[in-house]
Amino acid sequence: MPFTYTIHIANTGQVTFTTLALTDTLPPDFHYIANSGSPTDPNSITGNASTGLQLAWQNLGSLVPGVGIDVSFAVTATPGITGTYINVATATGTTPTSVLTDTDDAPVVLTDPAVIVDKQMSAIDPDLVVAPNYITFTIAITNVGPSVIDQLPLLDYYDPTTLAFVWADPMPDEPANDGNLSWYDLTGPAPTGFNRNLAPGEGFHITTVFTIVRDITVTFNTAAVGDGIDVYSNPTNRPTDTVPIYNTPTAVELLYFCVDGVNGKQVRLTWATAAEIDNFGFNLYRAPVDDLTSAKLIHFEPAAMRGPRPGATYLYVDTVPSEGAWWYWLADVDTRGNETRSAQATASVGVNLALPYKVYLSVLMKGP
Repeated sequence: MPFTYTIHIANTGQVTFTTLALTDTLPPDFHYIANSGSPTDPNSITGNASTGLQLAWQNLGSLVPGVGIDVSFAVTATPGITGTYINVATATGTTPTSVLTDTDDAPVVLTDPAVIVDKQMSAIDPDLVVAPNYITFTIAITNVGPSVIDQLPLLDYYDPTTLAFVWADPMPDEPANDGNLSWYDLTGPAPTGFNRNLAPGEGFHITTVFTIVRDITVTFNTAAVGDGIDVYSNPTNRPTDTVPIYNTPTAVELLYFCVDGVNGKQVRLTWATAAEIDNFGFNLYRAPVDDLTSAKLIHFEPAAMRGPRPGATYLYVDTVPSEGAWWYWLADVDTRGNETRSAQATASVGVNLALPYKVYLSVLMKGP
């Protein structure tokens, strides 16, 4: 990012300077921008950028008493350097009888582009009487660096087993309900960006809305700035902010889900709810291993009745393909078609798995 030095030289005495000269020593890793000098470029530039360049104006003309002159020029710094750097300038005024000099310096602090992110839970609706239940978050991103941000990605992480994405302003480029929301560039055009760069001191405000799909004991929602860059292609920092969510219920309260009995190859499954709101029914899944990805949908059980109610009891008898251990999963389906896994149960079918040992009894037949 180019910046400009201005050196003001004033004749505060009673005698005219017949010749006015100026030298300026740049710090290491500073580079002079050609044709940026005013009223003129230096007459000579010596040294090198690794140890520091020396700029020399050999004769800026005469300077009468009470008059001043401004000399300015622009520089850039080697990308990646940070810290405080000091530029030293020396002016030399020549009169018919003497030579006068004065020196001054100017420190400059170089910092990388930087943003801060602040995420807060702005609203929550845990009411079990009215569904669905919403949680709203606000994300504030502020440019606290020295340059304009040209590209600003944002990521939002949440637990998809407890929250389901509903809406955001602006909408993410990747809104899939998989636990990750992604905005490629918040400075880009709508509907996924604000259609402007982010100047120093300015901020973007993003709103995200989720529904609660499962009882929450504790979960976390995190906003993270990705690989942002400023208008000079310098990378920004990558700050994050996390909001915890505690003890938040869903609109379906499950009391239990268990194997109630086994008879031959039949498995008796029972479950009960304490409350159901906008519940359409339940899906039952079964697998021969403890892996939900291997499970098959074996039954849909409609909700006992529509609308809010205190709860209900359910029963389903399943016939398994073979003896052995079987795993079952229960998932509730709301009236909007959203499915939420609620519980898991295991059944062992057959004497070999139900009991660890076999016992054989001899039968003695006695004749008449």
